[in-house]
Amino acid sequence: MGSLLRGVAATLAFALEIAMLAAFAIWATSAARPALAGVALAILLVAALIAGWGLFLAPKASRQLRFPWRFVVELVLVSASAVALYFAGHEQSAIAFGALIVARFVLGLATGIDRVDGPQPGF
Repeated sequence: MGSLLRGVAATLAFALEIAMLAAFAIWATSAARPALAGVALAILLVAALIAGWGLFLAPKASRQLRFPWRFVVELVLVSASAVALYFAGHEQSAIAFGALIVARFVLGLATGIDRVDGPQPGF
């Protein structure tokens, strides 16, 4: 049962990481005018997030932040994306996203996937 919950926690974490990128892109396209500026902002923001995540937060990152800093930074980024989604006019989606974020971090702490330091098996 423990390995099943760890798998669910890891899958939910990965899905929320992808959803975080989409939420920030949605916010960027709605925040900037003209539309081309919004698209450019979305591309730059998502590229910066991917680069930063890959360097410091990814399971196999060479410069991975250690617990609890990795946990805090990930929680702040994912939560900020839910707030961004809210301000983009998608209030109900942001609330549902927020509930999934709470579930993900509670499950992550309960199963221990967020407490592991160093490279981890990942997707």
